[in-house]
Amino acid sequence: MPDINIPNKICPHCGGTLYYHNLKKNSYYCKVKQIERSKAYIQLPGFKEANRKRAIAYAKANKEKVAENARIYYNLNKEKCRATMKKYNQSEVGKEVLRLAKNKQSDNLTDYYIVNIIYSSMYSTKGVRIDRKSVTPEQIERYRKHIQLQRQTNQTSFKTRNYEKNIESKKSKQVTKN
Repeated sequence: MPDINIPNKICPHCGGTLYYHNLKKNSYYCKVKQIERSKAYIQLPGFKEANRKRAIAYAKANKEKVAENARIYYNLNKEKCRATMKKYNQSEVGKEVLRLAKNKQSDNLTDYYIVNIIYSSMYSTKGVRIDRKSVTPEQIERYRKHIQLQRQTNQTSFKTRNYEKNIESKKSKQVTKN
C-alpha cells in the first residue's frame, strides 16, 4: 500500500498532505489516522494471541519456504544474526533454554549428543581430533547401547546402595532405642 503525497488535498484530521492509498477499495486515508487505527487494532484484546496462532499455522503449512527465507536472511545478515544469538545465549533465559535442550538431548540420547561425547572422549584421552562427520551410524548405535547399559547398572547399584543405607540406618535406630 503506497503512501501518496497529494499537495492540493489537505487532511481535516491532521492538516497534512500525506495519504495512504488502499488499492483494494481504491480509496485514500490520512497516513496519521491509518497509523492510529493500526495501533488501536494491535491493542485489542486477543490480537497478539491470534497473530501468534496465525504465524504458527503458516510456519507449519510452509516449512520449506520459511526455512529457505530464514537461510536467505541469515546469509544476508550474518553479523547481525550472530550478535543477536550471542546476546540471547548469554542472557539468563537463553542459558536456561540451552540447559534444558542439553538435558533433553542427554535424556533422549540423540545422535548429536553421542557424536559430541565420542569426539570429546577421543580428544581428551588420546589427543586425537576426529571429524564429527566421520562417525558412522553403527558407531553411534553401539555407543548408545553402551550408555544405556551404563545407566541401567548405575541405577541398580544406586538402588542397592540406598537399600543398604536404609537397612543400616534402621539397625542403628534400633540399637539406640535399646
